[in-house]
Amino acid sequence: MARVLIGAGTSAGYPSAMLLIRRRAEHAGHEAPPLGVLGGLVITGAATVAAALVLAALLVGWELRAAHPFLDVRLLASNGALTRAYARNGLTLMGTYVILYGLTQWLEAARGLSAYQAGLALMPMGVLTAVTARMVSKRTGVRRPLTVCAVLLLVGAVSVLFVGSGTPLAVVVAVSAVFGLTSGTGTVANQTVLYQEAPAATVGTASGLLRTFGYIGSIASAAITGTAFRSSVDDSGLHLIAWVLVVISALVLVMTVFDRQLAKADRRHAN
Repeated sequence: MARVLIGAGTSAGYPSAMLLIRRRAEHAGHEAPPLGVLGGLVITGAATVAAALVLAALLVGWELRAAHPFLDVRLLASNGALTRAYARNGLTLMGTYVILYGLTQWLEAARGLSAYQAGLALMPMGVLTAVTARMVSKRTGVRRPLTVCAVLLLVGAVSVLFVGSGTPLAVVVAVSAVFGLTSGTGTVANQTVLYQEAPAATVGTASGLLRTFGYIGSIASAAITGTAFRSSVDDSGLHLIAWVLVVISALVLVMTVFDRQLAKADRRHAN
């Protein structure tokens, strides 16, 4: 229950901030938030990444010298299957959050929906995430769900390229629902890979790292939407996000299809 509350809080933070900026702009008589404000968000995000990279380097150096490291860097370097699961999870959630953040802004600014209406429009995405996660959790194999996840991510990314201000809202909701299927499938399957590949003594740390990579993907998605919508929230910005998604999904698909360890893990579990 506590993790559910944490997830709800972190998911609400960015959309709430964007809503506050929009309302303040409207109160000041602006049709859209001033470019300086949006630019400041992008600059802050970039500076945060540069501060994070420096701190990450210091953390790695510290952990390499620790007898019992909290962040087992050697485990990441030695266990390729586990590291690839982290990367897949981070990239998949990056793609999902890009749509969650970007489509919310676009529905309000380009389509004129209220924050409440935009939230309702994206509700099927969250529902399908939960339903799909439940279904995938009953399976034993991981390679097929992860491949399906990557294909769905690519299909969703290509579909966004054809979404515009004149697209019926039902179609927009259907496209967002694809990413709900992607999130539910990928999250559970990557967690399964983690439990299969992580040494029993480090499963706690390994699980924390999976969550950390997910947060990194979420943070990166906010930077992507901020860059795409830096001048205005319109169709061209949404399509720029879609092209970034195409690249992300193609990378996830390649990482999945050519990961031989996934097939070996399925055979080992079946035996």
